[in-house]
Amino acid sequence: MNPKGKVFIITGASSGIGAELALQLSKKAIELRYSLLPYNYNLAFENNRYGLPLMRPLFFYDDSNDLKTISSSYLWGNDILVSPIIEPNKKTQQVHFPKGSNWYDYYTGTMYEGGTSSFVKTSKEYIPTFIKAGSIIPMIKNLHNTDNYSLDNLELHYYPDLFKKNNRNFYNDNGLLANAFEKEEYEIIQVGVTDKKALKKITVESKIGKKYDIKKRKIEIVIHSANKKPKKVIKNNKNISFEYNNITNSIHVFTDWVTSKKLKIKIKNI
Repeated sequence: MNPKGKVFIITGASSGIGAELALQLSKKAIELRYSLLPYNYNLAFENNRYGLPLMRPLFFYDDSNDLKTISSSYLWGNDILVSPIIEPNKKTQQVHFPKGSNWYDYYTGTMYEGGTSSFVKTSKEYIPTFIKAGSIIPMIKNLHNTDNYSLDNLELHYYPDLFKKNNRNFYNDNGLLANAFEKEEYEIIQVGVTDKKALKKITVESKIGKKYDIKKRKIEIVIHSANKKPKKVIKNNKNISFEYNNITNSIHVFTDWVTSKKLKIKIKNI
């Protein structure tokens, strides 16, 4: 076990949750960190190209005066709000939600209105984390080290923002070149969602650098906070199978995508 692992155990035991549980929770946190690598990789690209910080104060999104002095929460990129617990045995945490969008609790699915402040119940199992409505979060599963990082199996998690159009671009390369963007060995994955009550339209396409290889991928599109099973899902004008989880209220669409072609998904009668 490495020294960092020992620190996790000691910290957990001292806070009263026990060494074994502390280790389990640390493992979950590390797995989440790995699954978010596509999102974080794009943040690193934004930092390199435009100077945007990875960790951002709330007034980056909402410049209201009352948020300019808030330091108890921060934005991780543009779409994730984190509110760390820094006091022991704290039962609730006051969270300020920037206006302009609603915010989903990542772990419970509860939605909070933007421009408000709420006392959120804390849990020993996770840090309060919220996703901005309209966000499209790229993730991957079963990654245990960065040497095996690949988007061959990509997840796109959409958090609904009804009656709006939402777009996100994500940078990707092979991870081997220091100047992949300058050498045109990269791709920009472009995801768009048109969100209506009875129909969601999702498009995925790739802007590929001149020296980047065209790839075939498996994609899982996950629609969160879907309160009922859709009537059908259509890919490029053909019905395809999907799964609906009535426990998490989420729709799961599994499909292949050749990056040289535009992928079009329609989810009807949600």
